[in-house]
This record gives sequence, C-alpha cells and structure tokens, in this order.
Amino acid sequence: MLVFYSERQAIGSERLRELMNKNREVLRPISREIGLPQDQIDQAALQDSYRNTLVRLGLLRENSTDGLTSLGRLLVRQMLPL
Repeated sequence: MLVFYSERQAIGSERLRELMNKNREVLRPISREIGLPQDQIDQAALQDSYRNTLVRLGLLRENSTDGLTSLGRLLVRQMLPL
C-alpha cells in the first residue's frame, strides 16, 4: 500500500497499473455508502486501518494529496531500488 501511495502522483504509470492489478482487493477504493453488505463494510474498515497505520508510523501524510512523508519516500526507495 505504501508503494501504491508513492505512485499515485504518476497517474497512468505502468507500475501503478501493475500494483492495481496484483493487489486489487487491497487497493480498490471501497464505497462507504449506508446499507452496503457486511463484507464490503469489513473490507472498507480494513483498508482504513492499513492507511491509518501508515499515517501513525509517520510514512504517509494524513488528509493530504502530497502523499508520502520523507520517511515514507526513504522506505520506498529502500524497498524498490532504482
């Protein structure tokens, strides 16, 4: 999920497309409408938890389109060397 957020600025990038295809169940935006089936509510809660954990660890900015923090970018660079 951290790599996904690092790629969000590059809409249409090949890596973003690959991430979405490989991890569709985790990365696909989930509706939060009232009256959804319980499995979708559960999946939305998990997705929120993943994102909130990245924020709490200081890797992702909360409520920002800017995305990753400096620490988050450093970690992504270590995980995905150029």
